[in-house]
Amino acid sequence: MFMYVFVPVAVCFIYRWYKERKRVPNKGNKYVYITGCDSGFGNVLAKHLDQLGFCVIASCYTENGEDELKKNASGRLTTIHLDVTDSESVRKAAAVHQMMQSACEYSDSQLIVFIVSSSGLWAVVNNAGVSVPSGPTDWLTIDDFKSMISVNLYGVIDVTLSVLPLIKMTKGRVVNVASVFGRISPFGGPYCVSNLNMAPFGVKVACIEPGFFKTNVTDTALVKDNIRNLWDKLPQDIKDDYGKGFLASSLDKLDSRFRQLTDSDLMKVALSHMVLTCTLLLAAHAAIHWYIRDSYKVDAFNKKHVFITGCDSGFGNLLARQLGWERFPCHSCMSHRERLKTLLLNVTDSSSIRRAVEFVSKEVGERGLWGLVNNAGRSTPIGPPEWMQFEDFAKVLDVNLIGVIDVTLQFLPLLKKAQGRVVNVASILGRLTLTGGGYCPSKYGVEAFSDSLRRDMQHFGINVSIIEPGFFKTGRYPDRSH
Repeated sequence: MFMYVFVPVAVCFIYRWYKERKRVPNKGNKYVYITGCDSGFGNVLAKHLDQLGFCVIASCYTENGEDELKKNASGRLTTIHLDVTDSESVRKAAAVHQMMQSACEYSDSQLIVFIVSSSGLWAVVNNAGVSVPSGPTDWLTIDDFKSMISVNLYGVIDVTLSVLPLIKMTKGRVVNVASVFGRISPFGGPYCVSNLNMAPFGVKVACIEPGFFKTNVTDTALVKDNIRNLWDKLPQDIKDDYGKGFLASSLDKLDSRFRQLTDSDLMKVALSHMVLTCTLLLAAHAAIHWYIRDSYKVDAFNKKHVFITGCDSGFGNLLARQLGWERFPCHSCMSHRERLKTLLLNVTDSSSIRRAVEFVSKEVGERGLWGLVNNAGRSTPIGPPEWMQFEDFAKVLDVNLIGVIDVTLQFLPLLKKAQGRVVNVASILGRLTLTGGGYCPSKYGVEAFSDSLRRDMQHFGINVSIIEPGFFKTGRYPDRSH
């Protein structure tokens, strides 16, 4: 039995040793573009690669960050100002497409395309990120989610698209700094997503998932100030839900957990390995849990209210017709049942969602909302990333991810009244990326949001589930033969 464990582990170590024997030649001719170099991982990596002899292009958000790097690096390191949430700043920093159209208009030597010249970019490291605001989901507004997603997700996509032509020139690599919290969500707030497919061009894509390290992202003073600010802005009824001692105890727990978990050595690399036997045990536990849970039946259908988004066609339309109790699907869902009511809803418009909440609130009264099904979504544009503009990604993400978050946040008070449930329609493509565009990242984000929401809402008896459909003929995947 021991050999069955020892041999695979030994093979893995030998393979890892063999891979890591390789060394990068001609470092002085290789350019690496790193975002978020004011502090933390980006700052350490920029200095480290500079010491190894690489030509580093370090982007900073502040002038102080640029000055500090210049003082502690060689002449090979170049700093540029970059705001990853500003598409104009991103395009100006790269200026690849503009230069291709009219090189004479761009003579700034700080632009990446002029720095690397015909050498191309050997690597881009998307490291820029923020960790606040973070807190229980019902403490946050949709703007809190948007502010973080614009850096941690939209910024990664925008920066990558801006330099893809330079990466392709060298058959280089894209390294996205994600987080272990992209897989495990111990607290609320946005924090997820990254992956691009450039294999046909020899471009490698890697994802790094750091654990707890002492950086600005995990600065306890910053995180605690964020939590206090969120608490101060909460309505009194939500504060009452959590109780008087909740804030103080949460801050104490945060201090103790950060002391236990954070590591100041940023040069460490953490690798996680899944053991087959553990996987089988977890699968068996999950199967038993699902069997017991599914044995329960819902009663008093006529007193339970369900709100479903995206009912024009496909899953939403079918579900609205099938449910045998009062429900409130959005859009123009057709049915002859008296208990079904319809309304128009645009999930990308917060005011439209507010009107829907007002309508549903009048219908359900003090009973509250028993179920919310976030089904609305779109799949296009889909295609290779370099065929797309940043706006193409945003169109899909605004519906599939931001829309889900906005609808959920606004309906949470009604769900609390009924101790209801939230069902988010994700996709198998939230786990397995088969195509470019915003669809796969958006569904990955839905999974992460659902996980953090589930943990936050356990206190209120609200269940959160995700559904991961495969490929079905719906409005989202049209039959292209017609």
